[in-house]
Amino acid sequence: MQNLWTREADIVFGCFPLLVEEINKSEPTFPYFSMKLSCFVPCPKPLSRLQRIYNIFSPSVWFAIVIVLFLVTVASWCLAKQSNDSRSYTTMSSALYNIWAMTFGVSVTRMPRCVRLKFLFVYFVWYCSTISTIFQTFLTRFLVDPGYGSQLKSLDEILDSGIEFGYADELSELFPYSQIRDT
Repeated sequence: MQNLWTREADIVFGCFPLLVEEINKSEPTFPYFSMKLSCFVPCPKPLSRLQRIYNIFSPSVWFAIVIVLFLVTVASWCLAKQSNDSRSYTTMSSALYNIWAMTFGVSVTRMPRCVRLKFLFVYFVWYCSTISTIFQTFLTRFLVDPGYGSQLKSLDEILDSGIEFGYADELSELFPYSQIRDT
């Protein structure tokens, strides 16, 4: 038998993989023995809990929640200034404190006395209870199971991940002839 790698052989027998380049120049016969190679990849890493909390809502929903908090704070401050309501809403910091307390379901320092401010208060409490219910539903699920990153599924993903990998020394002769990647 002559040297296979210099393309001087007419017949090859033994353990030889079917490479794309070689199949185009030859015709394989029926294999009498086959060998499977297994690739063992590490399990995906669990996602951080903070990342999962952030992923409960999309970034646009988080942005909308912040905008609503800001608008309700400004609206309650303006309504309290117009009606000379209690000091709990007449300064921007106290209005923000009370809106922040309602967001987390904590009692406010003082109930508003103005009717328009009471309507805003009631609507915002409904809004907060809805958002809080949705958030707590997903939060409980994420605290129990934080989820995992994506699983490596192809050889290209393994090579792109930067994970060091090992292989049998006998296979190193086949890598230059494979059509897996151009690296």
